[in-house]
Amino acid sequence: MLRCFFSLSFLSSCIRAQSSIPSATIPSGSNIPNLTISNTQAAVAFERSNWANGSLEEDDYYDVPENSKDFPTGTLLKLEIHTNALLHTLPAQTPLSRILFQTKDLNGSLVPASVYFQWPYLPHVQPDGTYPAIASTRRTSGAFPACAPSHIHNLWYHFTAPYPLALNGYVVFAPDYAGLGVLMTASGRSTVHGYLASPVTANDLFYAVEVAQTAFSTLS
Repeated sequence: MLRCFFSLSFLSSCIRAQSSIPSATIPSGSNIPNLTISNTQAAVAFERSNWANGSLEEDDYYDVPENSKDFPTGTLLKLEIHTNALLHTLPAQTPLSRILFQTKDLNGSLVPASVYFQWPYLPHVQPDGTYPAIASTRRTSGAFPACAPSHIHNLWYHFTAPYPLALNGYVVFAPDYAGLGVLMTASGRSTVHGYLASPVTANDLFYAVEVAQTAFSTLS
């Protein structure tokens, strides 16, 4: 339960989420113990309480443009400059942006992915006037779409990675990795996370860097 330490409002969201889950219907003749059902409901409630803006289906940000199915890799698909920071548990004065971009999977098929940006209050400034940026990779956050860090209140790794970097003056951007966050491609194909497929992770990181510099010319 370490992810619940951030605020009282976050803790209260756990309670609200649990109360919003309908009571489980026990199939006729089932011998599922009530305690198992109760524990399952509590686990689902806790998982939902970590979502920043409801389910992925309720967050329009993850919907890709319908005309983007043939856009080449590294293409900026959607830009959200001002993400609602009140939906996240962030250090003060470190606002968020989010973008969608085109990458490719292990088979070379085009697939959309998402990435968030965390901006420092007092960024370092390079001699040419640009801000140094760090592309943040990460360990496993899960294998299903709702496990995308940009979809989570605390961006998943919070003070173990992105927060300290932003607080020390660096722009941090972190791809969710294809299959996490965005549910469907523009052609209506479900996205699949290439878990442990290193070339796929490399693709996502490479094209995230490329599109970051396209979306924000102030990044070095």
